[in-house]
Formats: sequence, C-alpha cells, structure tokens
Amino acid sequence: MTSLQDIIDPNTTEQRHHCKNKQNIGVLRVTGLDSRKFLQGQITCDINKLSHDHGLYGAICSIKGRIISSFYLVQENDDILMLMSKDLIEKTLLHLKKYAVFFQN
Repeated sequence: MTSLQDIIDPNTTEQRHHCKNKQNIGVLRVTGLDSRKFLQGQITCDINKLSHDHGLYGAICSIKGRIISSFYLVQENDDILMLMSKDLIEKTLLHLKKYAVFFQN
C-alpha cells in the first residue's frame, strides 16, 4: 500500500516518456491514497474533473494569490503527473512538501 509519506518524492521528478523530446518540460509524479484530496486543496483546478481521457490546466498560488507554478495534469493509472517547465519543478516541490506532512498516514 502506498502512503502519502512518499507523496512527493524527488526521485520521481525525472522526465518520463511523455516529454522525452521536450527538454524544457519537467514532471512531478504524485501518488498515494489521498493524493487527489491533497492536490484539491493546493491547486486552482477541480481535481475531480481529471480522468484518463481529460487532463487539466492549473496553478499553485501563494497565500497572497501569486502564482508559484502553472502546470498541466495528466492521469496515469493511479498516479497524477504534473507537467510543467523544468525551471518550476524545485519551487513547486518545496511548496508541496510543506503541506504534504498534514496528509501522511
């Protein structure tokens, strides 16, 4: 069973086959039983509308409403992939890690 203890793992930020030819695209893989619930509280789009056939554009904002990162969400099996500019990966990861501790089992 996967827990949210590993919801954001820096080892999963590698480029996947989805963007093999796009050198400026990075991917964060979000996994775990409560990954949808976790992201719903962190992103601007409605995660409930995400499906294998329907991706979503969204953003993560600071408390002041400033955009930290923008991305495109893709469902891959039970995982959620966040495709974004490679330059935004580290900043997004740092932001999400602050809140992931509240969702650990």
